[in-house]
Amino acid sequence: PEWRQKRLERQILEMSATQVPFGSAPHKTELPYDSLQFRNRLRALQCLVEDEDCLLFITGIDGNYNLGATIALNYLFFGSSGMQVWHARRDSSFDDCFFAIGKSRTHLYTGSVESFWKLYDLCAPIHQLEVVTLSPREEDDVDLAEERKVMTFLDFTDKFRAVSMDLSKPVHGNLSQGLEADQPQVVEHWPLIQVFGIQELGNRGFFTMNHPVKDISDKLMKLYLQVDSHSLEGSLTQDLDMLVFHWKTCTNILNQTAAHERLKLTEDAIVEPLASYFEYGILRAFNQHAQSSWKPRATFGLRTNEKSSHAIASIKVENSGIDQKPAVHFVIEAAEPNGPLRTARTYFLSNGGAGARVRTFDWDGNETKQEDNRLERAGRSAYARYLMMAYCAVIHVHEKLMKSWCEGSVSSVADLKKHATESLKALDLDWFRNYDFESDLDVQLLAFDNIGNPVEAVRGSPHMKYLRVNMYHVKSLDQTPTDLGAVCYGDTFLDLRSSSSHPSQPSKSRFLNVTAPIPRHQGWILPGQEEDTEYMYALLSRLQASKRNRHNSMGALLLESPLEGFCLCTHIKELPRVYGDLWVLEKGLIFSSHQLGSLALDLKHDVSSCELFNVDFVARDDCELAFAVFEVKEGMQRYGITEVSLSPRNSRLVLASSASDRRKFARDVCPSWRSSLEADGVRVRVVEKEELEQFKEANHVTLDAEHTARKQELDSFLSCYREQEALVMCPAFPEAADRQRDQVGEQELIVVVGQPCCDKKRLVEKMIDISGDRTAYNLITYTSTNCSRGDLEGLQQVLLSNASSHRGKVHVLVLSTFSSVLPIAEFLAGNEELRRTVRLRKIHSVLDAPSVVRSESLSVHPSCSQQILAGIVSCILLVNVEQAEDMTLVQRMLKGINHHSRLLLTIAGSLTKQADIELVLGGGGDLSFASDKMRGIRASLYPESFARRGGALPSCSTPEKFERFRFPLPPSLCLSKQLLVRSLRPLFATKLDNIQSFAAAASKQKSMNLMCVKICAKFAGEEGKPAELKIMKLRRRSLVITPLPAGAELSLEAGGQHVDLQLIISSVLAGRSSVPRLLVPRKAEEVGAEEREKLKEKHREESLPEGFYYNGMKFVDFEGNVLKEHPLMSSWIAELLKEEAREMEQKNQSIRQAMEAVEEEERRCMLHAAEAKAMGGGK
Repeated sequence: PEWRQKRLERQILEMSATQVPFGSAPHKTELPYDSLQFRNRLRALQCLVEDEDCLLFITGIDGNYNLGATIALNYLFFGSSGMQVWHARRDSSFDDCFFAIGKSRTHLYTGSVESFWKLYDLCAPIHQLEVVTLSPREEDDVDLAEERKVMTFLDFTDKFRAVSMDLSKPVHGNLSQGLEADQPQVVEHWPLIQVFGIQELGNRGFFTMNHPVKDISDKLMKLYLQVDSHSLEGSLTQDLDMLVFHWKTCTNILNQTAAHERLKLTEDAIVEPLASYFEYGILRAFNQHAQSSWKPRATFGLRTNEKSSHAIASIKVENSGIDQKPAVHFVIEAAEPNGPLRTARTYFLSNGGAGARVRTFDWDGNETKQEDNRLERAGRSAYARYLMMAYCAVIHVHEKLMKSWCEGSVSSVADLKKHATESLKALDLDWFRNYDFESDLDVQLLAFDNIGNPVEAVRGSPHMKYLRVNMYHVKSLDQTPTDLGAVCYGDTFLDLRSSSSHPSQPSKSRFLNVTAPIPRHQGWILPGQEEDTEYMYALLSRLQASKRNRHNSMGALLLESPLEGFCLCTHIKELPRVYGDLWVLEKGLIFSSHQLGSLALDLKHDVSSCELFNVDFVARDDCELAFAVFEVKEGMQRYGITEVSLSPRNSRLVLASSASDRRKFARDVCPSWRSSLEADGVRVRVVEKEELEQFKEANHVTLDAEHTARKQELDSFLSCYREQEALVMCPAFPEAADRQRDQVGEQELIVVVGQPCCDKKRLVEKMIDISGDRTAYNLITYTSTNCSRGDLEGLQQVLLSNASSHRGKVHVLVLSTFSSVLPIAEFLAGNEELRRTVRLRKIHSVLDAPSVVRSESLSVHPSCSQQILAGIVSCILLVNVEQAEDMTLVQRMLKGINHHSRLLLTIAGSLTKQADIELVLGGGGDLSFASDKMRGIRASLYPESFARRGGALPSCSTPEKFERFRFPLPPSLCLSKQLLVRSLRPLFATKLDNIQSFAAAASKQKSMNLMCVKICAKFAGEEGKPAELKIMKLRRRSLVITPLPAGAELSLEAGGQHVDLQLIISSVLAGRSSVPRLLVPRKAEEVGAEEREKLKEKHREESLPEGFYYNGMKFVDFEGNVLKEHPLMSSWIAELLKEEAREMEQKNQSIRQAMEAVEEEERRCMLHAAEAKAMGGGK
């Protein structure tokens, strides 16, 4: 009845859950996502844009909740893969960020300090990425935060010509219905895009008029769905674990049912766990149509010949075989939902033959004395062996096809069938003499992206390939051949994208069978098909009933119950291990498998030698296995399912404890066997622990968990795959073996790099003095502003000349530059002539602590981050730490960029600890440039670098050209410290300081970015002290004043981007201590009351002019008008001013001479500045 069938299916599922508990099912969690994997994905995105273009992504409301921005954020910054890329994140701290990805530079604005720190450790080590966020003051003020966002956005976009975007959106707002793309003009409605046209910020006009916008959502989607090292790691662990778990749940249905119950199983019942897993997984998928054809299926018996059939609930085992008899095999094929994993297996409802028995006896216990210890096989067992041999041949050919495809010996997918036919015929098996290869052999090679969409199968492409081999209509060897059904085998594999072309690295084919952990070969016994089952059960029941019952040659049972969970190693590829119960007798053993029958071994009659492990050190916790290896006298006869195989026969029988109690086996079983064998004269050897690994390898004992056993293979393949990722994006990488070459020069070189105006030379000189061996070092100074070809060629000549004139010394190069340290290291490590002369020991970087963190926002200035790259810089030396506002913040941000290097703080511009000095000037250790640790970091972070031969000069990796000018100052120039600092400080302000400075800079074509100013001049003394010669070094947030060495030239140095020398000179001259100015005669109204009183007193005796008189109180004329002052006061003032003018004119003569000298100073300064500008930056 139907209700009985449903109850049976429900019981089967309950039993399968008992054996494989659903509570222990693997769960998907986020895999660790590090900077190296982030770097690879970033480079992949950079490959999609042209040199002057960028990819722009705006999240949240500013981008009108653009789905493409959310996808890019998930893919690039959170490491999402597959369908997870399309799932929106619920972290609101990233709703206010945007990023622009250029060919060589990437700019990220996080929008909040919280999101900045979440991404900082991931992004900071990438030298091509600039991360910007709000300052703490701006985060507390909404208006300032909006201003910072607007300024940063306009600054980012001004650096690129055209903009590419992902304008995809869900159809009708539902992702499950698919995706569609908007028109590029839609971006003009985005709030952040609209600020582009604000007149006060530059009057740029429409965004799409200035930056052509194009939608590349199709290219981005293809990239997101490719296999990279991070997604591959997820497929090899979590995705594969989920598929294997549900696969084992299916097969466990057969494990938990008795032989007669298996006849009632239906196709739908067996595949139900896999089908439910698949259908639930694709509920929210937007490509359900593409995946629906891969719904897991199981087909029994003759239905395996149907090419496109699905599991049917009415098809049972009992009536799906030949002539409506029970089926002896079935095919199960499954796919991962929303993923590329597919697999197909053929399993058997038969062990293919009778089990072996050394002696048989009747129910009275009398020996039957049969010479043939194997029972006759029934017809269905023979049919099972035909199918098993065909299946083993298919597995064999499948492996050859995978290898041939990856090696390139098969030129196309169409040639795979031809190659498979030739391989099957080459086996020369009688089983295939009636087989029609042309019509009944089917070979398919398919490829899938990370969400299960079919793609073109191309050798080396970044997609999973699925190779499936089907043999339909397998015939028996009867006189009238019988159609037995089909066998099928399929696996998902991934091949490396390409092989190394370097001479020192021969081309090798590398591929990984991803679905290999799924068991290849299994079988289950049905009633009436394996005749020995009843007899073996009777034997074991009789022996277990009483200790007085004995087998006449193997004796009684040594243990009342079997050792469950034992493993038989078969030495064959198709089924390397068989698990079952071990019945231990006094002089023999019976290994019984509920699936495949039993095997009996008489120690006296059948064994010629024995080896035991884990006998003498039973209590040791570090010994995982206890096993016994028996050498069979006449060669071990395979039994059951292991008999049909293409693998060579082996005479050694290996039994291992596996999941069983190894201590009980070693303590209670092995000593008894040992004494019994030695009494019979059989050689017994105990394997020592030191021989374990070699012994396990020789006997093919690999009993670890599936993923643990493959860990070494997976790690090796993942490492190679990461290297191949770099190869695709960096054409120079095939020569990357050169980066590992050792420098052979005898003389060692230490490089100290820093920007101009950092006290590098004085710092190094003090370290050498404190070290106590000044004669051991040769100090070299050199300036290379942008690491141009001419600069590096000049550096090469300087180093070679010093190496020839100072042999036997350690050369310490103090290099002043604004450039990145990467091209410098490339040149020093790759130049052939330098390599033969000097050996690069270490590279250190000197940073000005107050200038590390930007003043306008929370981020490290790019010019600083470029000089502390991981894998290149060994130590970071911070100077002027006393002037830094927050040293904890500075150290945290520097450690995020390069956590491998040592961070050393100077005190008053010098290192005093002997250990720190030894770290900087000493050699060896993990921080040396040639150490394995530093090499590994460079190979991971900069695969395109350190790969040039013949001393090829690298190109400048600085995003914008830095300028550095130096010219002399007049000796007569005397400056005031306070006035000079006050006049120069405003020059260090950038256009991003505030919205007003940004608006002012918008009207200019280029705004100055002043980095440092160094002035060697005469400074006025304080409180009447004489003037002194000083050096003033002024940077963004630091000021250092030191005495000028005797004989040093008075000069001015300035460095930065778009340096305006005239503005700098004007500011410097405004800081003079005194400026001569011409005396200007006064006007009559400027004569004060006091002076007027003095004039009246002076002319008291003079009489009044006619027509005026004094009435005792006021001056009055004859008409009665009252005067405010003496009538002759105007004439007296005129005489006074005339006398003052004569005196001023005499003084102005000397002042004019001083002014001419000052004008000459200004003219000379401007002339020297113009000369320096014409030279393009003088040293």
